[in-house]
Amino acid sequence: MSPLMMRHEDSTDPCPAFTPRKRLKQAHLPLKIQRQPKVLTLIEQFAMSPEEAAQEAAATNQVQWLQNLLSSPQFHAKMNETAQKLTEIAATHGHSDAIVAVYKWWDCLDSRQKRRVGCGRAHFLALENGHFEAFVGLQALYNKMDMSEGLNAALENGHQRVVDTICKNLPYSKSLAWAAQFGRLEVIRIVMGQEGFDTHR
Repeated sequence: MSPLMMRHEDSTDPCPAFTPRKRLKQAHLPLKIQRQPKVLTLIEQFAMSPEEAAQEAAATNQVQWLQNLLSSPQFHAKMNETAQKLTEIAATHGHSDAIVAVYKWWDCLDSRQKRRVGCGRAHFLALENGHFEAFVGLQALYNKMDMSEGLNAALENGHQRVVDTICKNLPYSKSLAWAAQFGRLEVIRIVMGQEGFDTHR
């Protein structure tokens, strides 16, 4: 069955934004068709492999479409790899619903196995793209990333967006205590520079 046929269309369904229309560049379509983005999107989806369709569904938070695709037996042989990839994509875009959908699909493995395999770099990708809510969701589902280690690694590797996201969302008192303990003046500057800074938060 085509990935498109498994997709549930409705009027609120957002147009996918994950894959550019590479597949249609060589296609000679009538001008009338070329002027209709929704139709072009549907045509491109017909040309997608199931793997590409699942990645697009995760990137655009189309949970029902993603669930339909994952019900296909072809994904079961490479479940760990598929789950990690889709979780990382959903985390990059901050889509907590898609993260949970992948986790539930992966539920045929017991919790210990799932937590041992983990979800790749998803925690870091969520933080790097400023999606703290998705990060919190990942913390609840998978192995918890030590926030102090994550902040230290981000500082060491120059990942400023990760540092900013952590400092913005952690209690100020906790961030300042950590910064003082490890002599991280840059964290103190970031925290104290936050709008509405309050030491009691």
